[in-house]
Amino acid sequence: MKKHSRSGAGIILLLIFVLIGALPCLAAGDISPAPLADSPLEVRSFEERGLLGAEVSGDIEYPFNRLREALTSPAAWCEFLPLVFNVKSCIHGIRDDHTLLTLFIGRKFFDPPEDALQLAYVFRVLKQEEDRFMVLLTASEGPHGTRDYRIEVEARADKDGRTFLRLNSSFRPSLRSKLATRVYLATTGRDKVGFSVTEKEDGEPAYVRGTKGIIERNAMRYYLALKAYLDTSEIPAEDRFDARLNAWFDLTQEHPRQLYEMDRMDYLSTKKKERRYQLELQGESNTLQAYRHERQRDADRG
Repeated sequence: MKKHSRSGAGIILLLIFVLIGALPCLAAGDISPAPLADSPLEVRSFEERGLLGAEVSGDIEYPFNRLREALTSPAAWCEFLPLVFNVKSCIHGIRDDHTLLTLFIGRKFFDPPEDALQLAYVFRVLKQEEDRFMVLLTASEGPHGTRDYRIEVEARADKDGRTFLRLNSSFRPSLRSKLATRVYLATTGRDKVGFSVTEKEDGEPAYVRGTKGIIERNAMRYYLALKAYLDTSEIPAEDRFDARLNAWFDLTQEHPRQLYEMDRMDYLSTKKKERRYQLELQGESNTLQAYRHERQRDADRG
């Protein structure tokens, strides 16, 4: 696990499963499931045996086969995860007979990979059947002393052409991550809200704040990243990346109070720079992987 001096307290809040990911920011205790606005998903947070986690579940509109193609492929994960502004890059490869998926996490504005935090997951497809699949990602170490990251994705086909999706993510927090969360909620995140309505104030909805607000905002961002990926999958390859960026931005702007972070031009400019770095990193990873394969082949030949 690589650490860098430029990482701020807010960065560690953004390592969530894809659609949710690992959240170094959850408070103790269970939060009852809450529907996410304008989506078929529910989200809840929990604490058990020293682990903090979150789960998203619900029926989604996409056919099972399309979802299986996206979520059982590490290459596909590295296409939709970086649509989220704090995911700077994502690369995948084979090392020691394991498939690794590495996320580079940084500030919302442009950060080169060398200034980002890295979190390397072991990626495994545990089950793949005609109407069901299960994917597991694990990482023993994370940023700021956090440990035991686990992302579990399960999907099954429904009779009406829809798919039931369950995403469960957990990790073991550190004292440093807890302190960083308190700082974030007392400063930058003080006025941010989620999607659940807790009560009415002067006839207007009062949205949830604090930890639950963080969970709901991040859950929606990653759900929308997957949605943007699926919605643009049939666009010609040369236009697909730009289409996905604009699709994700448009989807987030349907909820400006919760999800607005920067204007479209800044977002597009940042992501296009980061895309170039990601392609370079993936190319280097592929070259190194080929080199290791040749070395192993030579060793096997004796």
